[in-house]
Amino acid sequence: MGDRNVSLLVAAAIIGVALMFGVEFLARSLDLPVNPTAAGFALFMLSYYALTVGLRAHHIIIWGSVLVAGLLPVWGGVGLGDTGNIGLVIAGVAAIVTGIFDHRLLVRTFGSPQDLDLESGNARASR
Repeated sequence: MGDRNVSLLVAAAIIGVALMFGVEFLARSLDLPVNPTAAGFALFMLSYYALTVGLRAHHIIIWGSVLVAGLLPVWGGVGLGDTGNIGLVIAGVAAIVTGIFDHRLLVRTFGSPQDLDLESGNARASR
């Protein structure tokens, strides 16, 4: 991995974490009825994908939905208490779904390992 790639990954992580904590701080300071954990994590993931591998449609749909859900003014209702754990569950489910779509994209791009054969120059150990 080149120096430029490492610098880009570090910059993406720093920007994403700053966005995440910035949203959290702003929402808690102003006592907004939003879920700053979900919104901040969505901003982190969107900025990370944009700066590293590039945004794909599924990234925008999944993490954009998490961002919108986190910013809806419904999180300050009676009985909800601290919504941080709910935001983490939402972000976790979104990360799983994103991983499934990313894996499908990877297999489409490079092919399935079952498709390898010796005739095409791809060597693999015999079973």
